[in-house]
Amino acid sequence: MIQEEHLLAALLNSRAAWEELKDEPLSLSSFGAVVQHAADDYYAADTLAPCVDRTILRARLESHFPAPKMAASLLSYLDGIPTAVSVANVRQLARHLSAYKVGLDLADALTRAERQQARSLAEKYLELSADAQQDALSDWKPRLTAEDYFGDNSTKPKIRVYPNRLNEVLHGGIRAGHACLIFGRPGSGKTLLTVNMVAGMAAAGHKILYVGNEEPLGTLQHRFLSRLGSERLWDLDSPDRAVARAAYERAEAKAMKRGFGNVHLLHGAYGMRDLAPYIAKAKPDVLVIDQIRHMDSGKKGDDNLTYRLEAVCRQMRAMAHEHQLVAIGITQAGDRASGKGVLSMEDVDSAKTGVQGAVDLIIGVGVTDEMKRQNKRMLSLCRNKLTGREEFFPIFIDEQHTAVKGKP
Repeated sequence: MIQEEHLLAALLNSRAAWEELKDEPLSLSSFGAVVQHAADDYYAADTLAPCVDRTILRARLESHFPAPKMAASLLSYLDGIPTAVSVANVRQLARHLSAYKVGLDLADALTRAERQQARSLAEKYLELSADAQQDALSDWKPRLTAEDYFGDNSTKPKIRVYPNRLNEVLHGGIRAGHACLIFGRPGSGKTLLTVNMVAGMAAAGHKILYVGNEEPLGTLQHRFLSRLGSERLWDLDSPDRAVARAAYERAEAKAMKRGFGNVHLLHGAYGMRDLAPYIAKAKPDVLVIDQIRHMDSGKKGDDNLTYRLEAVCRQMRAMAHEHQLVAIGITQAGDRASGKGVLSMEDVDSAKTGVQGAVDLIIGVGVTDEMKRQNKRMLSLCRNKLTGREEFFPIFIDEQHTAVKGKP
């Protein structure tokens, strides 16, 4: 039941939502009630927890139900609860759910011709529906005001992006709530471009949660240290341990002064459902998923790469809205992009219109053999809902310092 799943998702994702409803009687299924009680115990035991860690919750529920079939059914139900969902208007959602359950009882009473019970249920249904509608009207804001833009609780300003030419095309950056996709062939420089971009964001004071599942953690950290610490990758990776250690210590000291402390690296095979507690703890302004093709969406059809990519992109965009952050996903370009400088949306690997429709900005990283020799790449804005400027322009890369330049 969608409303029940969304209500439970709000309770698991937000302590504030749980606080608002913890004393309210909720109309939940038997499995839903079990999950609610488990959430109650979790928040009561950890009074500082901003959300429920689903990995811990899953282990607790599994241990409480030793019967394999019952445990499997309950865990399947838990897996069906979305991770990216709005926690706003939870009281209204609870009333909608109660009205739905009363409506089912009312239909049953009418079928059995229980007139007195049907009359009572009809009155209760109308009351709950009216309350839910009133909640909706009280929260409705038909337009934003100057205070919404510039006051203490205003919408977040744009986050500047790098290189400068890209920031110019985007009219000053990307605002929280938007999702971006960066794609290219293997070795084209997707991760280099992204690390350069978010390193600049971190230096400007923005918090970054970088989910890496493509490269080893040490390699990824070296990329950030080379960019923010101004050390060459070959020194950081030197077979001479004394040279590598000295380079690492120099780079780390510089990088920490330039914002590396704002970068939170999360490495390993994670599903989209696993990210909520890390987002709650890190409170990032920017979420990077490198790469989305390795993420488990938790949805049916995950074995099909096309369906999985579409589902992950939708979830990524929902997370951007829910947590008011900029979400950046990285993925591959298909074989047809080999040897091409200027890329198009059709070059995204294993993607149909679902992926393109789920993000606001798509950036292709194209490269030809001649461009490789020149340390040159072509950035193609294949889709740009932010400013409408869909154009392409060259950049130059410094692989040893994980840097992007506008000129060679």
